[in-house]
Amino acid sequence: MTQVYVLSAAVAILAAGGIRAHSMQRGRVRFNAFLYFSAGFLYYWMLPLLFAAIVDQVDADWARVAVDFIGGLPDGALTSYAWQCAACYAAFLIGYSAIVSPSPPPMSDLGCAHWRNLRPVLVLAVCVAIALAIALRDDMFRGHLDGLIEGVAEEGVIDALPRGSFVAAVSTLFVIALMWGSQATRGNDRPGAFFLSKSLLMYYALELIVVSMGVRLYAMSGVLSLLAFATVRYGVTVRPALLLGGSGVAILAAGTYGVMRVGGEASALQIVTNVLQEPIFTSLSLFSFLAGGDIPAWRAPSFLLHDFVNLLPSTLFPEKAGWIVKPQDYGFDIRSPLGALHSFVSCVVNFGWMGTIGMFGAAGAGVAALHNRARTSLGAVVYSVTSGWLAFSVFRDPMAISIVKNIVQVSLLTPIALNWIASQLEPRRDPGPVVNTGNCSGSDVAARKRPQCEQALIASRRDG
Repeated sequence: MTQVYVLSAAVAILAAGGIRAHSMQRGRVRFNAFLYFSAGFLYYWMLPLLFAAIVDQVDADWARVAVDFIGGLPDGALTSYAWQCAACYAAFLIGYSAIVSPSPPPMSDLGCAHWRNLRPVLVLAVCVAIALAIALRDDMFRGHLDGLIEGVAEEGVIDALPRGSFVAAVSTLFVIALMWGSQATRGNDRPGAFFLSKSLLMYYALELIVVSMGVRLYAMSGVLSLLAFATVRYGVTVRPALLLGGSGVAILAAGTYGVMRVGGEASALQIVTNVLQEPIFTSLSLFSFLAGGDIPAWRAPSFLLHDFVNLLPSTLFPEKAGWIVKPQDYGFDIRSPLGALHSFVSCVVNFGWMGTIGMFGAAGAGVAALHNRARTSLGAVVYSVTSGWLAFSVFRDPMAISIVKNIVQVSLLTPIALNWIASQLEPRRDPGPVVNTGNCSGSDVAARKRPQCEQALIASRRDG
């Protein structure tokens, strides 16, 4: 296990160096995509690896299912996975460093003025979300009980999410509220005014209902997106000590809620256990996949291409989940009784283990490109919403959800479509007759600084 520990330490050092280079400015931490991705990578990829390395020393009832999965790993499987972890994170770091702007780009505008035309879209989104919430009123404030996720097969593929339409509606509302709130507070340089804008207050209320149904990670992703947007727009940064303290409080709150939603007692041990269970139970699919030993070097992303059917609206295509091709049907040994699918598994079945390294490098470059374009209002929205998914969803959700639904649909297509709709709703104004002022600029004519310009203006009015 020596190689596992050494490689884990190497990844931690790389992450620390990368965060210092790309997420810190003058001793203060910026909320950005690189920080979120690094935290998610350490949590979902490295923590389960270390857990598996010391599994012989673990004696806890909750860990028995994970111990059984880890017990089936062949010799050398953890070492190979540790090398893969180091290579993938290094590739992301290299890709990001090669593209990212050396300094955070300043905002060239503070919310597009024509986004004010999104008011009817915002009202419609709120009404739709409320209607879906009323339909699910019996499931509110009942935590993770009563079958939050139904249709989870033994293979670990989510075939049905009864509350998925409501969660998707709130995610869409979040994007609309973010865009509306940014233009509504254009004249205010205080982050507090943005966070407390009316549109975001409506989103908070509906997100609270989502949390009451046991879905906590979507709310946490929304918080991360808001912090990333505040960093881009207002230059919000925090001291490292404050970030660590705030993260500790957030982890404590998330762990406490995680225990309470399953009816447990919120003791210190139970809270820590709940925080550890998330990445370790997500990794059950990883351990079963590594135990199967069928890890190709290269693959075409055929499963990911089929996942794009998830862009179709569930209301019009309720049977679309059955159209998603499952890797298990093609011989891959993937078991995940609790539903989450580890991103290593998703990547390898789509790209192969060598292709996964290249994909991480491309992902790092892509995220850096989004960061560089965040100097405009639309670019800032796309970047910040995308960033929010990098801490949790991309590491623990199937690609049909993490990539297709959350990133492609919610983070990219939705803001672009909303921006186009808002521009089409902008009233067209008649610019009036064109004034021929020769070589005079409009400012010269308006200011009457040059006599020939004034004469040209008088002549043009007389001719008109």
